[in-house]
Amino acid sequence: YYGFTLDGNGRFLVGDALLVTHNTVAAKHIMGYVAAVSGKDPKIEYVKSCILDSNPLLEAFGNAKTLRNDNSSRFGKYMVIEFSYSGDPVGGRITNYLLEKNRVVTRSEGERSYHIFYMLLKSGDQQLLSQLQLVGDPRQYAYLALSKCFDVPSIDDANEFRLVRSAMSTLGFPDQHQAAMWRIVAAILHLGNVVYSAAGDKAKIDDAAPIAAAARLLACDEAKLRGALLSRTVSAGGQHINTPLKLAQAQYARDALCKTIYEKVFRTVVRRINAVLKNDKLGKEELTIGLLDIYGFEVFEHNSFEQLCVARGTPVELADGTAVPIEALVG
Repeated sequence: YYGFTLDGNGRFLVGDALLVTHNTVAAKHIMGYVAAVSGKDPKIEYVKSCILDSNPLLEAFGNAKTLRNDNSSRFGKYMVIEFSYSGDPVGGRITNYLLEKNRVVTRSEGERSYHIFYMLLKSGDQQLLSQLQLVGDPRQYAYLALSKCFDVPSIDDANEFRLVRSAMSTLGFPDQHQAAMWRIVAAILHLGNVVYSAAGDKAKIDDAAPIAAAARLLACDEAKLRGALLSRTVSAGGQHINTPLKLAQAQYARDALCKTIYEKVFRTVVRRINAVLKNDKLGKEELTIGLLDIYGFEVFEHNSFEQLCVARGTPVELADGTAVPIEALVG
């Protein structure tokens, strides 16, 4: 920070993928330091508060407990903080890469899905939970129960949810947008409870209640949602043929829908943060600090495509601390 205020050259900081357990914490300390030592003008203070409050929001929707880290970022992030020549932050922007969507529907035993699911359920806001047709026990939701990890000693989910809501207020998330995000997060939990069974060579849904709850929360027609989870439409020669899905295909369709919905919610969070941090009032950007935080490859029982993409050119740290090329693991 002091270097670029003296020589007028921007800085670029890279978090080492092999030190993934420290990247998120390091990035927070960097932003906290900049906020502490820069100017105190009210407009500058607002920019700093927005930069700092982007952290709990991004962590809630993009971080999770893994076997190696209680608060591991499961997406790649490049954050640029823009400064005036006097060293005051005037704006910023975030580019996200390769959210680990697979974590929404599956993960290794002893890990958690994204923090926001547990924060919402443990929020203690009974009125909100009732509106979302949720109970406060994560064990009641198949997507969360499969990895048998519900609590993290270092994380107070209820308090973190309050911080997320406060950050949303600071960043100007309209109340209706916040409500829509909670509905979508809840709908994913309900969809995860959709249980299929085989009826001959096609799938059927055993219980209509999760479908009905999800359809209401997503504001879509229940029959159409049910149809999308049980069949696919094939177009050929100008004709549209509706084909029933087999059991494994239906389960895949449900999971694919949930992963896609969650990714869209995450991108909405990033877009909203960028809209607030965009510098269009405090003068031309003169200097920048760029923070690159890419999550590292971790060898799980089932490894997602996103992990493979991130790790393609990155050495992998094995349990004994040995670093090997990714090619050694994939063939």
